[in-house]
Amino acid sequence: MLFRSGVGSVPDYKGSDDAVAGVAPYARHTFSGQRYVQLFANELTVNVLDSARYRFGPVVNYHFGRDSDVEDSVVKRMGEISGTVELGLFGDIAWIDASNPRNRLVIGGMLLQDAGGESDGLRARLSVRYWQQLHQAVDVHLGAGLIYADEKYNDHYFGVDAANVGTSALPMFEARSEEHTSELQSPCNLV
Repeated sequence: MLFRSGVGSVPDYKGSDDAVAGVAPYARHTFSGQRYVQLFANELTVNVLDSARYRFGPVVNYHFGRDSDVEDSVVKRMGEISGTVELGLFGDIAWIDASNPRNRLVIGGMLLQDAGGESDGLRARLSVRYWQQLHQAVDVHLGAGLIYADEKYNDHYFGVDAANVGTSALPMFEARSEEHTSELQSPCNLV
């Protein structure tokens, strides 16, 4: 069993420009072969395949909400959004350097459906991640990804309607289904 944690910053809520600091737990237990259960921050995955190349299995994700403790004075006057649980599936294809498994390229995808009745929305994530060992104790990680969300998800988290406008005086806005997040990552990992 492997336990670690990291410190970083995340948006205060979906769509926020304000960041908050947080600690992200990481734990991984590998069963016989390549099967594992892994907790990374708020996401739990279980790889059911015994394959070094392919990974597939269920995922449970906690999706944080938006409460009244936000920095933005207009958004603070909107209705709150509760946190929820998302359920789904993930799959990865990994190319691992046989002489050094810390050097690897992973292309993956994930489907997440709101299971807590908050938005009833669906999200799809695609990612490409690359790790390269620089030193015995240092790996560099580069990653890029896209998240697509359906209209239910986007309208719930980014739309403005009579149910959530509160006293904000924002104009009504209906969000559509589309790619809503692009990311580029380049952290350095100490091993």
